[in-house]
Amino acid sequence: MNTISRDTLTNYLDELLHTTPFRDVAVNGLQFPGKSLVTKIGVATDASEDTFLACAEKGIDYLFVHHGIFWTYAKESAITEIKKRKLKLLFDQDFSLFASHIPLDMHPEVGNNISLLNLLGLEYTMPLVTVEGETMGVVGSQTPQDFSSFCLNLEQKLGPILRQYQFHSNPVNRVGIITGQGQAGITAAKKCGFDTFITGEMNHYSYHTAKELGVNVILAGHYLSETLGVKAVAQKIANQFQIPWEFLDFPTGL
Repeated sequence: MNTISRDTLTNYLDELLHTTPFRDVAVNGLQFPGKSLVTKIGVATDASEDTFLACAEKGIDYLFVHHGIFWTYAKESAITEIKKRKLKLLFDQDFSLFASHIPLDMHPEVGNNISLLNLLGLEYTMPLVTVEGETMGVVGSQTPQDFSSFCLNLEQKLGPILRQYQFHSNPVNRVGIITGQGQAGITAAKKCGFDTFITGEMNHYSYHTAKELGVNVILAGHYLSETLGVKAVAQKIANQFQIPWEFLDFPTGL
């Protein structure tokens, strides 16, 4: 069985994901150092207690996630009971935890946004830049297709759509994508020229924004839309180091 050192894998991920340059609400990079040798990698969307228990059960030495346990916005000054249980699992089982939030969303090769674009067979057109000038997603194009067929294709390739809103009758041609909670991208429709927008979830007010702009919106689910990047990273690690990996799937339905 192949092994890799924890530090070699961590350095590889730091370099791949350009962890430090990103401004983020997450603490990106190695959040907890586990055992020094890695024989099996786990990847997951969320660093939940369920995920940690699965790592212990499946003999995982190194866990790569999109949503970690440390966030800059939390400003924690005490350890809660929930955090204590998670930390105890990390200490007791001695597996490493590496998190990548915005760097994973935005990566041009293994990112959540580009992975969803590729899954749908869209041709990359341009980055999705909000009206405030922040690059948050991608825009792709396809042969024009009616909205219902486009939604069916998305469900067949990714999974059940939470909601879909058809706010114009034209075929789907250019698609904007921001996985997770990406409603901020809706207002970029005119600037970036997309007629349909895919994200994970959006707030109440964004419904009216999309309707008034005449942009179709598809809510693919925050969880489901952000399962692709961690898998892409795991496959890249496996190709590079021949280390086995497993996706730990704990869907929320949200």
